[in-house]
Amino acid sequence: ASASGNVIASIKSDLDRIFAGKTYNQLRDLQTRIQEKLTGGEAVDVEYWELQLKLSTVWKAKAKLKAMHEIVLCKRLEQLRRKQRQEAIKVQEELETALSSQTAQMLAEKTDTTLGVEEEMEEDSDMLIEEYDRSMSPELLSNLSREDKMLDIRNPDDDLLHLKQKRREVLRNQFIPMKVQNKRSAAEEELEESLVSKVLYEREAAKDLDEDEAIFNIEEELAKTTYLWQDKYRPRKPRYFNRVHTGYEWNKYNQTHYDSDNPPPKVVQGYKFNIFFPDLIDKTKAPTYKIEREPGNHDTVLIRFVAGPPYEDIAFRIVNREWEYSHKKGFKSSFDRGVLQLHFHFKRHYYRR
Repeated sequence: ASASGNVIASIKSDLDRIFAGKTYNQLRDLQTRIQEKLTGGEAVDVEYWELQLKLSTVWKAKAKLKAMHEIVLCKRLEQLRRKQRQEAIKVQEELETALSSQTAQMLAEKTDTTLGVEEEMEEDSDMLIEEYDRSMSPELLSNLSREDKMLDIRNPDDDLLHLKQKRREVLRNQFIPMKVQNKRSAAEEELEESLVSKVLYEREAAKDLDEDEAIFNIEEELAKTTYLWQDKYRPRKPRYFNRVHTGYEWNKYNQTHYDSDNPPPKVVQGYKFNIFFPDLIDKTKAPTYKIEREPGNHDTVLIRFVAGPPYEDIAFRIVNREWEYSHKKGFKSSFDRGVLQLHFHFKRHYYRR
């Protein structure tokens, strides 16, 4: 059976190489010939030709999808080009309007200035010219500061001419280049996120453990999940630092068989979950948790924490017992500054000794 499977795999590999380079129409014609071969009544290897027929159907579907994908890409590219042309035309019209209005304004100002000068010359022709005084001119600076020396000296006329040339270049261009925003690389974002998570983690880890507490960082493996947002954000696991609270339970059996000098084994009496989500995209929605029960398993359950992009779900296996929701008994459920805290104890049943 193993040898037969290897032969089929080898034949399938050869057929895949043959089908891989063909178009949809070529595959369709080839599939027709294969069907004729199978129904022609000739003595043929039915298993081989049926394998060819099956693979040709698969590769024909792949070719069809590839052709449809290319059509969608072409349409999308054409939409982008059309949008860019419309933006270029709009900018060109705005610049033409601005230039024409500026030209008209300059002509009007020049005409008004010429008329004003002529009128002043006529009015002042009979007046005496005032004698020049040194105070009429600004004083020349003998020394310039270092900052002033570093400044560019520009002639107003040259500056205006340079501006007009740049505007004409924009008008001649059919497309207006878009400004590219500087984006942080994925490595930089990951480094920043890891640093923030590390700070939050170390801050929580620095707290002393109580006498009846132990570190509880055993994560439960979840089934592979595809998130709707993962092509926009890179999914990542949140960091966490959890504790489990243990203690003695003096039920009737333990009272009979144990005492304070020879105590019974400790049992789980509660948990403290501290999970860090410093880079949540939607910070208005706090992460949530839910209990997932498994058929036939009454001793433990899964507690799953869901936060949203860019964080994957995370789960832990805990003891299946009734929770104590009283804040006086240590219950806490909060999300503040990127830290989700869920602390709870199980209800305890006391017995007289």
